[in-house]
Amino acid sequence: MENVLIEYLSDKEILLIIDNCEHLIDACAALAEKLLQYSPKLKIIATSRESLRCDGEITHKVLSLDHPDLMKKVTPIQLVQYEAVRLFIERALAVNPNFRVTNDNAPSLAQICYQLDECFL
Repeated sequence: MENVLIEYLSDKEILLIIDNCEHLIDACAALAEKLLQYSPKLKIIATSRESLRCDGEITHKVLSLDHPDLMKKVTPIQLVQYEAVRLFIERALAVNPNFRVTNDNAPSLAQICYQLDECFL
């Protein structure tokens, strides 16, 4: 498989995104270095909770979005003060222009934003 990728990418100008590298950090690092060695036009974005430690690697720390504390009851007006909730609302409106934060869905929305912060994205 690795050789097929190298052959395919060798003369292409491509941005390759490798997500969740922390689960297989050494394998992802080895693959990235090998692909870059044989594909001079290739650029890679790798997401991980830790550095790949590859030659030429540039790291950028992306902080979590703030989200509501589940121990506190919040109103819809209070919820929209949180970055994670605003992003959720923006994406929800993109697929359902009638979406609104209400007293009924506010607890679920807070729970979703909290749980997503715990995920490796």
